[in-house]
Amino acid sequence: MPMIRLLLLWPWLLLATSLSAQLLPPRFVWTDASGEGRLQSAFFRYELELPSAPDSAVIELFADSRYHLRVNGEFVAFGPARHYPAHPTYDRHDLRPYLRPGPNVIAVQVLSNGTHSYQLRRQPAAFIAWGKVTAGGLTYDLRTPGDWQARPVRGLDPEAVRMTFALPAMEVYDARQDPQDWALPGFDASDWTPPVRLDRQGAWGNLRPRTIPPLTRDLYRPYALAGAYPLDDSRQIWSFRVKVPDQSGAEFRTGRQLLGYTWIHSPRKQEVEVGIWWGEHFLNGEGPLPQAARPGEEGYRQWATLRLKKGWNAFQVRRKSFWGKWDFYLSAPRAAGLSLSPDQRLGDSLCFRTLGPLPELAQDAEIEALALPFEPAAVAATWAAAWQDQPLRPVGVNPATDLAWQDYGPVFPVSTGQVDSLTVPDGSALVFDFRYKKLARVLIDYEAPAGTVIDVGFAEDTLAGRPWMLKRNGLYMAHRHIAAGGRGRLETFRPYGFRFLQVHIRESEGEAVKIHRVRAMQHVYPLRQEGDFACSDPMFNAIWDLGWRTLQVCAEDSYTDTPFRERGLYAGDMLPQMAITLVA
Repeated sequence: MPMIRLLLLWPWLLLATSLSAQLLPPRFVWTDASGEGRLQSAFFRYELELPSAPDSAVIELFADSRYHLRVNGEFVAFGPARHYPAHPTYDRHDLRPYLRPGPNVIAVQVLSNGTHSYQLRRQPAAFIAWGKVTAGGLTYDLRTPGDWQARPVRGLDPEAVRMTFALPAMEVYDARQDPQDWALPGFDASDWTPPVRLDRQGAWGNLRPRTIPPLTRDLYRPYALAGAYPLDDSRQIWSFRVKVPDQSGAEFRTGRQLLGYTWIHSPRKQEVEVGIWWGEHFLNGEGPLPQAARPGEEGYRQWATLRLKKGWNAFQVRRKSFWGKWDFYLSAPRAAGLSLSPDQRLGDSLCFRTLGPLPELAQDAEIEALALPFEPAAVAATWAAAWQDQPLRPVGVNPATDLAWQDYGPVFPVSTGQVDSLTVPDGSALVFDFRYKKLARVLIDYEAPAGTVIDVGFAEDTLAGRPWMLKRNGLYMAHRHIAAGGRGRLETFRPYGFRFLQVHIRESEGEAVKIHRVRAMQHVYPLRQEGDFACSDPMFNAIWDLGWRTLQVCAEDSYTDTPFRERGLYAGDMLPQMAITLVA
């Protein structure tokens, strides 16, 4: 009898299970259950096979920190609006214009800052979606986790430096580490996995509909090619990074004491003027070496003279980390014939060894009190800490510093009006002028060998005829992209403020690189100008136009103080912005 009852109840149990699944709310998901980590990103795919054009197709979604939504590879939206974790807002998109009969893919990439910023608080990485697509009697349920597939983005450098004290980390992306066609139908995602439900489902308040319209998606062509130059290769640059915790505001503001050493081999006795970063530098037991910045270089480089003997010279440094890292840079004329090795080995693959930060903050006082020069083995024994090897790198660790430190050769003979279809040799610099300041994502379509390094700097103005990078120490306004090989696209995930783009192209194995197209997709609040002003004085008319453009680039998903350094909401800036909005 019990077996008969169970058989009779079985269809009802299946129906109850099915109904329960349909009633389950969408869940916050990621590629692991914690969502914790600094600067991480993930791909999410939902595959659909439609028998006809869709009758309805709506997706509602939210992500922390930001998302890109694509359908069949076509860009649909960037979001969500900035928010407090207790009051998140979701976006709603009609996907009918992008779907077609046959195979389709709804693709979402999410970028999690993993640090605090003036735009968003530090939160776990997360993605949540719901909605339905109906076509020809079929219904696809878009709730997460559901039938979504997920994969971590592996090419993003989680230790990239913070761009400023107010912005999250810069984007340093190696396209060789990820499939570039992942958002297209027909892509083989058989090794992808279902998204993982986050443990902290309550990390956000109740989701509410977005209260502001979507930001603009206007595409701008450069106004002019302001210059094209060969990079001056007459100086060699050595660099390394020691990363210090910076995910919280307190960690970011706390400098940590660090040590480093190497040996410099000189083929002869000589004096060499070197570019150098900040810190206490000792050469052959003498120091700290005098060093000073040249006019205009106060934010990124100092100069010192090394009095070298023939053979190996001991070089040691003590430095307090600045804003979550120690980025060491040293440059010298190639003609000097210098080599660096912590083991006094010519042709070494290492250039330095470093120590720190130590486990306890209180131990920093001991490093600060340490007499230099030091004996490396004794130092390691004192704190039971291991020296860390720093490899020799073909390019510097910080794209912004590289852009500022690299000098130019004579200008290439190019037309300023030619901004598309450019072919440049390995080791080139291009400067694009957009005429007015933009708040935009940068899109560069290129063709280059695998491993080609493309650095892009964002600048508001110029100094000595070139974009003014690092006009203050800590303004690391740059992006790095490493090509997968062949035709590709450099695409910044976030929008940045700039008028000038400084683009350096290196490590293309001596082959020419084609820049097919450079564009800026502006993401600002869709303000509509209703007010007007005109008078007999051209200067006042120009001031009106300037004020209107300024208001536009300082209005994204909130009013901001500037599109460049902070992009934060300040009451002192907001009051005149509100007044201008009422007038304009």
